[in-house]
Order: sequence, then C-alpha cells, then structure tokens
Amino acid sequence: MIDKLKYTARISGMAAATFAKLYVLIFVTTGITLIASILHLAFGNDSNPTAGHTDGKTGLLGLFIAFPVQILCIALIIVCTFILLAGVYKYVVKKVINRIINDNCESTIVPLLEKAFDKLRTKQPQALKNGTDAAYGKLQLINNIKESSENKWVKRALAYGIKKIKLDDVNLNAEGMDTYEIIRQKTVTALRNVAKPDKKLIWLLIALQFILMLVVVFIT
Repeated sequence: MIDKLKYTARISGMAAATFAKLYVLIFVTTGITLIASILHLAFGNDSNPTAGHTDGKTGLLGLFIAFPVQILCIALIIVCTFILLAGVYKYVVKKVINRIINDNCESTIVPLLEKAFDKLRTKQPQALKNGTDAAYGKLQLINNIKESSENKWVKRALAYGIKKIKLDDVNLNAEGMDTYEIIRQKTVTALRNVAKPDKKLIWLLIALQFILMLVVVFIT
C-alpha cells in the first residue's frame, strides 16, 4: 500500500513538474514575442496611422489597414500559444503513459483493468460479446475506470489504451474465448505502441513565435 502511494505521488509529481516547466516556458516566450511585437508596432514607426484618433474602432481599423502583415503575425503568435498549451497536455499524457508502461504495467494498469472488467461482467454479463455490444462494453469499461479511486494518471492511461483497441477482428462468441485476456493483451499492446513523448512540435512553435516577432520588427 505504501509503495503504491509512493508510486502515485511520483507519477503525479512528474506530471505536475512537467506541466509547470513547460507552461512557464510558454508564457515567457509568448510574453516576450507578443509584447515586443505590439510595442514595436505601436512605437517603432513614426507614421502611426492611428495618431490623432480617439475612437478605438477607428484606431484598430487604421492599424490593420496600415500594417496587415504585422497584425497577422501578432494574431499567429497568439494562435501558437493555444496550440502550444494543447501540445503540452498531449506531451505530458504520453510521458506519463510511457513511464507507467516502462515501470511495470502489470502492477498498475492490469489490476485496474481487471477491477473494471469484473464490475462490467457483474452488472452486464452480455456486454463485450459482439458488434454494437462490444462498442458499448468498451464505453462502460472506460466509465468504470473513471469512477475508480485509482490515481488519475493511471486511469487516464488505461482509458487511452482501451479507446485505441479494436475488437472487430475477434470472435468474442467463440468457444473458450477469454474476453478479458484478449482486452488485456490488446490494451497493453496499444499502450506500448504509444509514441515516445517528443518536444519537437513545442520547440518548433516557440521558434515560429520568435520568427513572427522578427517579421514584425524588421518590416515595421
């Protein structure tokens, strides 16, 4: 029990630390590129088309007409920020799944799957038999996993794996077919096939933010 709590704390700590580091990085780079671009656009050009205007809408329209490329670059910097935030979430989920699988999925993933399957089998013994029933059974398995008291990252990893498996190629009605064992094997295989976490997209988007900032600076 103590080892389980320690492992849960370690996984949660790793996820939280990764989120914190990458979010700080994103907010710093976005702040630098966005503020620098806006300040340069506002004060880096002597012929400001909004000078003398007191109406906000007129001023914004004048800016867009006079500096369409710069305004577009600033908008793209903001768009990159939202893509980065989504990318960080996917990166952290993959990192946690990768860690859980590499550590020992037999002591984390498999017991939770077995509990969820037993609960499904007790309440709905005909689920996971064929066609539509199998698809519905998968949804119920995921729901049972989410309702458990296990660590949220372990639950998220297992739910991710179940979503990835396909049962169309398996005859679940065959004599002697162990449905649980099939699902267990397919789920573990699906999780092992998850690509290793890669920050390449994150670094590319951050680089793009700085490139967009430089475009604003040099053409204004």
